[in-house]
Amino acid sequence: MLAIIFINLYFVFCFLIFRILALKNLVNLNDILFYKYDLFMFFKHSLLYDFRAVFIAFAPLIIFKYLRYFSDKFFRILSLFYTFIISFLLSIFAVLGYYYYEAYKSKVDIFIFNAINDDKAALFEIIINNYPFFTMLFLTFANAVFITYFFYKINTLRLFKINKKFIIFILNLLFLFVYFLACRGSINTFPLKEADLNFSKFSAFNNLSANPALAFTWAYKHYKNQSKFYNINFEDLNKEYKNIFDEDIIKSTKKDEFLEQNKAHVVFNLMESFGINMLSLHDDKHDLLGSLKEHFKQDFVFTRFLSSHNGTAPSFSGLYLLSPYSNLFFSSKKSKKLSYTVFDVYKKAGYKIIFITSANSAWQNLSEYLKVQGVDELYDMSDFLLKYPKAKESLNAYGVADEFMYKQAYELLSKAKEPLFIAMLSISNHPPFKIPTDFKENINYDEILNKLNSKDDKEYLKNSLKAYAYSNDAFGKFISKIKSSPLADNTIIAASGDHKNRDMDAAENDFLANDYAVPFYIYIPKKYQKDIYYDKQRAGSHKDIFPTLYELSLSDAKYLNIGGKNMLSKVKNQKLEFGINELFYIDNNVSFNNVASFKLDKCVGGG
Repeated sequence: MLAIIFINLYFVFCFLIFRILALKNLVNLNDILFYKYDLFMFFKHSLLYDFRAVFIAFAPLIIFKYLRYFSDKFFRILSLFYTFIISFLLSIFAVLGYYYYEAYKSKVDIFIFNAINDDKAALFEIIINNYPFFTMLFLTFANAVFITYFFYKINTLRLFKINKKFIIFILNLLFLFVYFLACRGSINTFPLKEADLNFSKFSAFNNLSANPALAFTWAYKHYKNQSKFYNINFEDLNKEYKNIFDEDIIKSTKKDEFLEQNKAHVVFNLMESFGINMLSLHDDKHDLLGSLKEHFKQDFVFTRFLSSHNGTAPSFSGLYLLSPYSNLFFSSKKSKKLSYTVFDVYKKAGYKIIFITSANSAWQNLSEYLKVQGVDELYDMSDFLLKYPKAKESLNAYGVADEFMYKQAYELLSKAKEPLFIAMLSISNHPPFKIPTDFKENINYDEILNKLNSKDDKEYLKNSLKAYAYSNDAFGKFISKIKSSPLADNTIIAASGDHKNRDMDAAENDFLANDYAVPFYIYIPKKYQKDIYYDKQRAGSHKDIFPTLYELSLSDAKYLNIGGKNMLSKVKNQKLEFGINELFYIDNNVSFNNVASFKLDKCVGGG
């Protein structure tokens, strides 16, 4: 039993070391000092979660130990094999926990399973280019070999011998009792569980205290549960919604004869990694907006604004389908047309629905799923490679340069004989950052790299900054082209980010919510600007985007509303004045400076 105790304690220590390294390298010291009174709880929860994960993982060794009375050689070999496999897996999870938090500022969560439906070759390319993959793989393998050898050697030792069977029996019972408590991670009624994570208002402590192996099992459970769908009573749903927000869940835009007779084209662009954290570095010396800069000055922009989720697929699903589940695209309901999606609302209003992406539309099964949801036409990288010879120069594992997506959109708008709703998804600001060689950025890299709060190498960060600037510039040129054409009078254009920019933390990271903000931009032709009330300080999130666009473009249209509001109307219901991300919440009591020094004075964090 001594060998089993040793390897359990060894891996508890390993997880602790990686957790301390994460605190040291990935968490702002001022934040740790601000929440220093939670440090004891942080280490207490960390150790208990580690005990639970590690002791459960090695529990079968106890069974093998007792079964050796029946076949010593077989179960001795099986014990060694099992020790190696579990040691290797736990070593991987220790490393994974560190790098996952570095990338997503979260414990291992359901987002990790998006990789199953993603381009695995492209994902692997990004991992080996941006992380010490082979070094860590070798070290985890070597660690597993070391522990297995040590386990073998300890088992061959004969330190002392107890002859009295009664004492052996008592010691075995005591060992099993203590081991059982370690597996529970608690002496209370219930074992330690995921819900016990929220012990601190500082989400870094909550997320880093979770053992990565346990967190992976929780994520897998959530992922599997997403494939289960339940029928609900709409009246009960509406009653619950009304109890919270004092209004019905189905809303209608006001009846407007002008909108009925003059349907505007509506374009919404979900932009890859269009985060405030990187935008906060934009100034005269570091032009990260390019052609988009003039439109940010002329039009409506909200910056106290959160993405609904922290991954492209769930944000896409949340925006267009009003669902937090990105695996709808692959689920048992993938052939079911949903009511009240954005596509459905515009389709019923007489619009032709078009989806355009510079990525591969086979990603996440989008091409098939969107056809089911009523999208009339779909254009992606394969179309642009055939249509625009220059597109091949920017081809990478995920797609082509965004400029070709905008060319297609402008062409469709110019030739349209009916109102169009165009949903776009950009990709240029996604690794591996292969953008057109003729793009000339205006960025003082030597100066700006010193401001970046990032652990990535400088060459990678330069590429990231350039891709961010290119993506914004390409979108800005598209808007400029629309504004300088007859389309300027009847085309509404809006955009937001799918999630933060993952290559850096917020420039002033007093609270993690800074790191999750994305802009919400809207261009509205003058004749569609009726009863506009603009407060650029107003708090909001993705839930508010389409309620705003519906009110601007549709007459007497019914839509499903989930806590959303028209961002360009006066406050009618104070309960809707908030923004929510899967990790963070903001409201209008939160104060901050301008975009250049985005800083929240208070924030509610949590899982």
